[in-house]
Parts: sequence; C-alpha cells; structure tokens
Amino acid sequence: MISSTHDNAAKDKRTCRDDKAPTEDVREIDSRSGEAKSMSEDKPFTAKSFQDSLKERRLMGNFCEECKTLMVPPRIMCIECRGKKLRWSQLSGKGILETFTVVHVAPTFLKDKAPYAVGIVKLNEGPMLTARLVNVDVQRPETIKIGVPMIIDYTEEEGKTLLVFKPA
Repeated sequence: MISSTHDNAAKDKRTCRDDKAPTEDVREIDSRSGEAKSMSEDKPFTAKSFQDSLKERRLMGNFCEECKTLMVPPRIMCIECRGKKLRWSQLSGKGILETFTVVHVAPTFLKDKAPYAVGIVKLNEGPMLTARLVNVDVQRPETIKIGVPMIIDYTEEEGKTLLVFKPA
C-alpha cells in the first residue's frame, strides 16, 4: 500500500520547489522504436493510471501548475489550492529515509511477510511516500539508519505491481 504523507507545518515537504520543478513534458520511451514520445495528456489522474505506471516501472505523480505542488500518488485536484490545472510528472524514485518501523504482527494479507519494515521516504522532488522497505535487516533494526539514501524498486504480488524502497 502506498500513501502520501502530509506535514501541515512544513509545506515544502509536499511542494515542488522551483529548482526541482518537474520537466514540462513527460516522455516515455517506445519499446519498439526506442524513440521518446509524449505521455498522453488525456490520461486521467486515477488509481488505475497510477497502478499502470507502476507496472511500467515508473513512479508518476501530478504537478499543479497554479501553486507548484507535486502530488504522489496523483490526485484529481490539487491538495493545496484545489486547482485543476494539473499535469503528469515522472519522479526519480530517489530519496531519504525519514522514519521506519518493523511490523511483527501483520494484517492477514501480509502475515507471511512478517516481520517486515515499513518506512517513510522523502523523495528528492519533495513529496513523502510510505512503503515497505526491502534489502534491510529486520532482525537487527538498529542497522537501518534514518537519513540513508533510498531508491524505488518494484515487486509483483498477487498480480499487482507494488512500490517498495531499498537502500541506494
């Protein structure tokens, strides 16, 4: 499960500053020709569109042209100004581990994964994401360090592509 973390006291945690503003035109590479093509501007900002981007191994969010807020996962309207002048934005998937916990008593659908780590990663572009952490020693949580660089990875479970983070 992926969720965006909000901190009302620090708007810059979810706002894309001008020096990190996404590019104007999101491009994807055509697997047959190898050429870059523009992503469809009419693709809706939905959970299905977000899930489709994960299947393609791309982390996508949307960027509000009015107040410069970057949102992950994408929303149908801006979480800051309620604006609807939005565009797709591909994120690097790189960030810093802000906090984590090790889950020993898991919900039923994750029982076979316990113990596992869940962390909040602040992406280089600003937003924060909550996701499972992989390639960390959950038996020795003292070895998992706050502030360590993380990078996105993807895993397939029960026919779905899930976003996870691993140390960079």
